[in-house]
Amino acid sequence: MTHGAPALAGFPALQGVHQKVDGFFARVAARYPDDLACASGCADCCAPGLTLTPLEAEAVEAFLGSLDAGARARVSRSAASSDGSACAALDGERRCAIYPVRPIVCRSHGVVVRIDAGAGTGKRALPLLDACEKNFVGRDLAGVDGDCVLDQRTLSTLVAALHAASGRDATARRPLRALLEGSASEEGVAR
Repeated sequence: MTHGAPALAGFPALQGVHQKVDGFFARVAARYPDDLACASGCADCCAPGLTLTPLEAEAVEAFLGSLDAGARARVSRSAASSDGSACAALDGERRCAIYPVRPIVCRSHGVVVRIDAGAGTGKRALPLLDACEKNFVGRDLAGVDGDCVLDQRTLSTLVAALHAASGRDATARRPLRALLEGSASEEGVAR
């Protein structure tokens, strides 16, 4: 499968955000190499029920459309046969079938994330720091360098601005599983 920038050639703004998040992850990995257990085949953060923003869905559809019919059929069958315990994009080896165009949330898994604990509650609360339970084991997350902590609110604001600039509503999300299940046909990809 194609990896990297060519898969997002028709989505320059989204590609720019992906590059920023990927660069952030690379900085964390360089600074904390012994604290990141993330590797190909580890799918502990790959939760079921993932939904995509409109731009992410379009990028995934374009990527799937670039695959040959056999590869699209494999992705579709794999998603359809998923037992719902993990992301529908995972193949039999627990690798992401859409890795080059994986959503922004997937690109941020593993690093320390600052989460606004009061979001949506109407109450003020101190932010929480969290990371995959396999990463930063035994390390006080508050001691991680500030430029290696991903701020969820900032990332969400960036995604919303990206969609607003493109005239799309970032809250109009689409289920990844349904998109992948429909990918075997040209109509399913073109939607």
